[in-house]
Amino acid sequence: MMMEQPLAHDDIIDHAVLQSKLETPICLDECIRSARHAEQAIRLRACGIINIKLGRVGGFREAKKVHDVAQAAGVPVWCGGMLESGVEGRTTSRFRRCRTSRCQAMYRRARGIGNAM
Repeated sequence: MMMEQPLAHDDIIDHAVLQSKLETPICLDECIRSARHAEQAIRLRACGIINIKLGRVGGFREAKKVHDVAQAAGVPVWCGGMLESGVEGRTTSRFRRCRTSRCQAMYRRARGIGNAM
């Protein structure tokens, strides 16, 4: 269970204040446009989960950096898509498969999906 970014895309501080009052993790989405944004959000404890969108962060390289920052901090990630084209869907799917099973297990636990690998 999670709450997907309830506030505006530029409200990392307000997300941190809100997250401190909730048990349900906030999943930041539009706030995270780079690994630096992920570092800031994690440092402020603005989220419990990060949604990585390849198109929003600028491709595989930055998406992997966001993933690595989150993983180092123990914050689960998941991949969403911005464009519903076949090309974008395949690249997002490929990125998802590249991530570690530990990260996938963290995502599954955060979402309450079945047994977490």
